[in-house]
Amino acid sequence: ENRSWLDDARLLEALGEAFGEAFMFEEAVNYYDQAIASGKSTASIKAIEQSANFHIRLAVQEYENDPQKYVASKEKIREQIEKLKQLMVTIDKTTERLSMVGSGYKRLARISSGRTPKECDSALKNMRIYYDYAWKKNEQDVYPLTNVLIAKIVQVLRAGHPAKNQLSEIELLKDEAKKLAAKGQMNAPDDFWAATGVID
Repeated sequence: ENRSWLDDARLLEALGEAFGEAFMFEEAVNYYDQAIASGKSTASIKAIEQSANFHIRLAVQEYENDPQKYVASKEKIREQIEKLKQLMVTIDKTTERLSMVGSGYKRLARISSGRTPKECDSALKNMRIYYDYAWKKNEQDVYPLTNVLIAKIVQVLRAGHPAKNQLSEIELLKDEAKKLAAKGQMNAPDDFWAATGVID
């Protein structure tokens, strides 16, 4: 069987993207990693980003299927977060990359919440920090701001007794997110993500 098409990094990337969209993360990372490792690789930076993104999501899936894999899944997520951070050091910090790191910490918080509270608190703090960086890079993008708000709310709920200034900050963030989402929806009425921004 002629499998020369597997040498085409662009095709491998496309397969990785397709499987990722179908939530088939094991297949997605397999194709993205092949694209990156190919000797004749013309794989894009996006392939490296998405490989890390789907490795993180696969680690969560593995933990959810088998809670015994908590430590292994946690380490996999940390490893991919470090890859994304290294990419930012080597190339540049973009809203997308900063959001991906924030998302990595969000998923680390998710699997740690019922296991190691300290780990969860630390992950939530980093989630908020990186999504905040992402939002500061592009203050028209409601997605990172929504996640800053989520992190703040969860931190307050976990603390149990919110201070007045924390609640005020949450209200301000909520108002800002609502305004941004409404503006995004108005500017792009046919965009699915713009439409879901208000609901988020």
